Amino acid sequence: MFTKIMNCKNYPESQEKEKFNLNCRNLIKNNCRTMVNGLGRNLLDDSAQLCCRCLIRMSPPVFIPFITVLEFLTFAYYAFPYGTLNFDKKILTQTAFTYRPDKRTQIWRFIFYILVHARWVHLLFNCIVQLLVGLPLEIVHGRKAVAIVYMAGVLAGSLAMSIYDSEVCLVGASGGVYALMAAHISNLFLNFSCLECRTLRIFSIILVALTDIGFSIWNRFHASNFVDFPSSYVAHLAGSVAGFVVGLIVLKNFGQHFDDQFIWWVSLSLCVASMLTAIIWNIFFY
Repeated sequence: MFTKIMNCKNYPESQEKEKFNLNCRNLIKNNCRTMVNGLGRNLLDDSAQLCCRCLIRMSPPVFIPFITVLEFLTFAYYAFPYGTLNFDKKILTQTAFTYRPDKRTQIWRFIFYILVHARWVHLLFNCIVQLLVGLPLEIVHGRKAVAIVYMAGVLAGSLAMSIYDSEVCLVGASGGVYALMAAHISNLFLNFSCLECRTLRIFSIILVALTDIGFSIWNRFHASNFVDFPSSYVAHLAGSVAGFVVGLIVLKNFGQHFDDQFIWWVSLSLCVASMLTAIIWNIFFY
């Protein structure tokens, strides 16, 4: 490298001098890059290198803040005319977004039911959890991956409801929220050596999930006498499964191996097969 740089002084002054100088600069840049990469490989262990890649690829979150604001605006749109923060079943079933079994042909209801929430506590809990869980995930893995995980959980929730709890209406973003929490498990599975506080992460996610699932089951079977719009535990569980499986597909793997490619294809096959089965069942066997 240094021999080629010193030869620059002896190069004749001509019209090609500028081009030659550019080649010298590129040579220096390439050699410096090679040297830095070599030092990184020799001096840093695998986990440190993976963490560096994670930091380099970070991007500002857009999807999670956008969907959170949209849910608040939709709640306000329906709350102000009725003058209440807790909606009964009559109000919820009149909205254009609520998933209703008798209106399954309105396909948008399988997705946009997440914009409607039965109570302000329901909305607040979902928004807080999806911000706490979704923002770190989106910063590292990007808005596209998180959007796919979130919407997969939403769609899985409504499709599972249409099969296993087909007489119940569905509102709320719990399917997407649980998909985000399950995607953190996928992230730990894919990038285990790169992450710190792994046990604490798993324990926190499981604790929040079990608490809300337990409340949903209790609300569904024991609180139906005084809660006009009981919660659905099926959507929560389906969203969690979808979030974990889709997370294995779309989240970044900073240290890919052959086994990871096998898991990717298995996850993709399970996801496609499950979605197609649910869609076919809704069309031909409902």
